Order: sequence, then C-alpha cells, then structure tokens
Amino acid sequence: MRHTNWIATALLALVPPITEAQIAQDRPELCSSLDPVPLPLGLSAISTGTGTDLTFRLRDGSSKSLQLTVPDEIDQICPLDRERLAAFGGVRGGDGYIVWILSEQAGTILDTIGARDPRLSPDRRWLIYRQRYPTQSEAVFEQYLLYDLSKDAAGNQPSGARHEYPPGRLVYPVTASRARLEDLTLTPDQYHTFPGKSFFWSADSKSVASADHVGKTTSIIVVRIEATNLLRTSMT
Repeated sequence: MRHTNWIATALLALVPPITEAQIAQDRPELCSSLDPVPLPLGLSAISTGTGTDLTFRLRDGSSKSLQLTVPDEIDQICPLDRERLAAFGGVRGGDGYIVWILSEQAGTILDTIGARDPRLSPDRRWLIYRQRYPTQSEAVFEQYLLYDLSKDAAGNQPSGARHEYPPGRLVYPVTASRARLEDLTLTPDQYHTFPGKSFFWSADSKSVASADHVGKTTSIIVVRIEATNLLRTSMT
C-alpha cells in the first residue's frame, strides 16, 4: 500500500498544477487607456501549466472555454467593438506578447498575433506592434506592423500572399508595395532595430510614432492614417 501511494504521489508531481489564474488587468496602456479597464462580466481564467483556459459566459447563459497556449496568465483584456476582445498574454522572460482577437459572443479565437510592444489605438480600431520572433531565434531585422481591427484575419494578410505572414500591413521600414522584409535580400546596414520602449498614438488615432535605428542613425518615425486608410510614413 505504501509503495502504491508513493507511485501515485510521484505521478501527480509530474502533472502541471491547474490553478485559478487572475486576469491582472494591470496594463491599461495596452488598451491606450490611462485608467483601469474593467474586466468583462462572466470572464474567468484557469492556468493549466501550459497555457490558460479562458471561460466566457455567453448570451444564452451558457459557458464556453478556450485554451490559450504559451502564456501562463493573461495580463490585459481590452473590449473591442462587435462583441470582440483583445487578450494580451505576456510570454515568460518579458519576451513580448501573444495577442488573441476573440469573439465574446461565440467564445472563439478570431486571430492570433505574436507581438512585441503592442498598442491599441485610442479608438481601438488599430493595433500597432513589432513582429515577434521565436524566443530561441536571433532577429536580424525589425518590422512594424499595423493590424486593422475593422477587418477579419484574412483581411489582414497581404493581398495575393503565397503563404501566411504575421498579420497586418507593414508600416516601417518602407518598401516598394509594402513588401515584407523576409521576401527581400537585405544587407546588414539595412537591419533596423527598435531603440524606444513603446509606440505612441495620437489622441485621434490617426498617427502613431516610434523610434527606429538603422546603421548609425536614430530617427523618429511617424505613421499617419489618412481617410482612405492610406499610410504615410515620415522620418525626423
């Protein structure tokens, strides 16, 4: 009997603990808010050791759970329009975020984005971010991407793309037809790095600024979104 109990104890020790996980809601700046953002009613989370199970309370009173992999907890939930949510899960070691666009109505994942320094615009129409590379890989260049939350996942892929890219439009570096850098042949003096700590949105959600470094030059980059959603990028 003692031998059996010892084996059972050892097996249990190998199973990741399932614990209640708090949705911290302590990063309102991800939602472009200076004030705390209330957590939607009926939303709860459980850490599984390999990710987080997020449970929704749906309109009909039923509940539905989603398994969100990689992060152990959700740092911030930002309500969007059309009964959608943006959920930000921090990767261990401060290595960026996994951002999920979720349907609060259906309890489904609409899109998944690997991001560093993500920021929603104040009107929550746009998400600006740096492409997140796998933790073990060494990124040789930076790409700054703008996700249009008025479109679905397919609408945030480049037109005519032959394979799936990190979603959104390339806003910097500026290339012909906004071609992605992984499709171009770059020399080391063309590798951009991100010396700043954040992206900064204007109050009207029409402009976003950041710092950029390439070669021996550090610049301030400003991206302006015009009425036709045409992007204008300038450097100072």
